[in-house]
Amino acid sequence: MRSLLLLLFVQHGLANVVNYQFHTDNDNEINECIERSMEMLMDETCLFFRQTSEQDASVTFIQSEHCSWQESNRTVHLNPNCISDDFCYEMIGRVLSIDKPRHHIARHLNLHYNCTEKCTIDCQHGGTVLDDCSCKCAYGFSGKQCEMLAKQASFTDSSCGVIDVHDDGVLSLSTFPEPREKTTFCQWLLESSDPWAMIEVSVERLGLDGEDVRPGARCNDFFTAFGEQEQVGPLPCDGSLNVTELRSKANWLLLELRSDPYSENSVTGPLLRYSIKRQQPGVRVYSEGMTSSSAALPALAVLALSVLRIF
Repeated sequence: MRSLLLLLFVQHGLANVVNYQFHTDNDNEINECIERSMEMLMDETCLFFRQTSEQDASVTFIQSEHCSWQESNRTVHLNPNCISDDFCYEMIGRVLSIDKPRHHIARHLNLHYNCTEKCTIDCQHGGTVLDDCSCKCAYGFSGKQCEMLAKQASFTDSSCGVIDVHDDGVLSLSTFPEPREKTTFCQWLLESSDPWAMIEVSVERLGLDGEDVRPGARCNDFFTAFGEQEQVGPLPCDGSLNVTELRSKANWLLLELRSDPYSENSVTGPLLRYSIKRQQPGVRVYSEGMTSSSAALPALAVLALSVLRIF
């Protein structure tokens, strides 16, 4: 089936063919990780990955003690302990000159290789690309690229909205430490312009109305995070989940506070501290003249990869 598709692509002059080869000693775990990423990239871009025995103009993926990219001799070192689906996807992107987090790679490859039949729209804040190349936005976002806060007109506090995170900071309602307004709806979008950034939030105080709530039950007020690495849902106000820190999956984190309009209690709302860190893709980059001590390990798993532009 792949050979037939390749033949059709070549005949119509639309293909950017990526030739690759797996070494016979390659670990199955590494093979499968790379293959899954190739399958996804073939679906999302106009690239076609073809297994071949050709050795010229190849990029070599070598099983090693670590994961690194050695551009001077076009060698990638792989270790089962540092690979994941995201890593393999990002590594192929890096080999093809796209040094971006996973959710940016397909778009940039389509632009780089002139994939006119594929989508180049950038759906932000967890939005997904539909078949017609439009964006289906995640909760809380709207706009052509999901770039806007959909519920901004309903915010009840001046602190709500977009916060550009450049350094450490503190977040609370403008009324803190005084009691919040009886009816409060607020979203804080913490985000960074750095695509490799990660937002960390420490919960200093929840400040939610939890009167007459059973242990482990949701608070009368709702405080929820979106875009976090581990989805936790609305936080129970009795501390039963013991959630003291939140960490973003990408370079943004959406926090939402919904108060109980029937509450008669005086509560402050949350007090949060946030910081920014740069995600480490797990790849060491060797510049010209640098080498890896494990490049000559005896049990090598090799993936030779070359790009053939067909016009």
